[in-house]
Amino acid sequence: MFRIIIITFLCLLPIMSQAETLNQTLTDIGQRLKSLVVDIQRLSSEADRLSAEAKKAREEKSEALSKSSLDRIQAIETELQSMTAKVESLEFQLNKLTTDSIKRFDDIEFRLCELEEACDIGQMSSSTLFEGELKIVIPKADRKKEEINELAVAEESDYEEAKAAFDNEEFDIALERFRSFMEAYPEGDLTNKSHYYIGSALYSLEKWQEAIDAYNMFINLNSESLLLGESYLQIGKAFSALELWTDAARSYLSAFQYDREAVVAPKALFHLGISLSKIGQRQEACQTINEVIIRYPDAPIVSTAMKEMQIMECQ
Repeated sequence: MFRIIIITFLCLLPIMSQAETLNQTLTDIGQRLKSLVVDIQRLSSEADRLSAEAKKAREEKSEALSKSSLDRIQAIETELQSMTAKVESLEFQLNKLTTDSIKRFDDIEFRLCELEEACDIGQMSSSTLFEGELKIVIPKADRKKEEINELAVAEESDYEEAKAAFDNEEFDIALERFRSFMEAYPEGDLTNKSHYYIGSALYSLEKWQEAIDAYNMFINLNSESLLLGESYLQIGKAFSALELWTDAARSYLSAFQYDREAVVAPKALFHLGISLSKIGQRQEACQTINEVIIRYPDAPIVSTAMKEMQIMECQ
C-alpha cells in the first residue's frame, strides 16, 4: 500500500512541477498584463492631454484669425466710409458749381435776349451751354486755341522781320517795324525786349535822349534780362555824347555792377574812368582805368586803357 502511494507520488511529481511552473508563468503574465494596463492608462492620459492641448491651440489660432480678420474688415469699412464721405462732398460741390454756373449763364442769356428785338424771353429754356447733368460744354474752344496759335506765329514772324532789319543795320526800317510791332502786340516778352532794339536803333541814329528813354523803358520791364549791363553801357555812352558826364558815370557804374564778369564789365570800367576824368576827378579816373588792366588783362580794351593812362599821365 505504501509502495503504491510512493509510486503515485513519484508519478504526480512531474505534473506538480509543471503546474508550479505554469502557475509561475501565469503569475508573470498577470504582472506583465498589469504593467501593460498601467502603461496603456498612462499613454491614454498622455493622449488625452495632447488632444486637449491640440484642441486648445486650434481654438486659440481660430480666435486669433477671427480677431485679425475682424480688424481688417473693420479697417476696410472705415476707409470705405471715409472715401464715401469724400465722394459725396465732391459730388455736392460739383452739383453746386453746376447749378451756380447754369444760373449765371441763364442770367447772361436773359440780358442778351433783352438787347435783341427778335428774342422772346418767354420761350427761353435753361442754358444751352449745359447738356445733361454735370456736363459743361465750352463752345468753340478748338477755334480759340487755333487763333491763339496763329497769333503767336504771326507775332514771332513780325518780331523776326524787325530784328532782321536791325541786324542788317537798316536802323530806320528796324525802328519803324519795332514800333509797329509794339502797337500790334502791346504786351508780352517780345514786346518788352523790343524796347532794347528800339533804343539801340535810336542810338545808332544818334538820337541820344530818345535812345536813353527807350533803354530805361527796357530796364524797367526786364529786371532779370542778361542785356541789362549792355543797356546801362549804351545809356552811359549816350550821356557821354550829350556831355552829361555825371549821368554817364552813374550809368557806367551800373553797367559794371550788373555785368562784372562779362564782356561789358571792362568797357564799363574804362568809360567810367574817362567820365571821372571829365568831371575833374583825375586820381580816381587813373585808379579806375588801372583796375581794367588788373582785373581784365586779356580784354581787348586793355591796350586802349594803357594809352589813356599815358595821356592822363597817371602815376
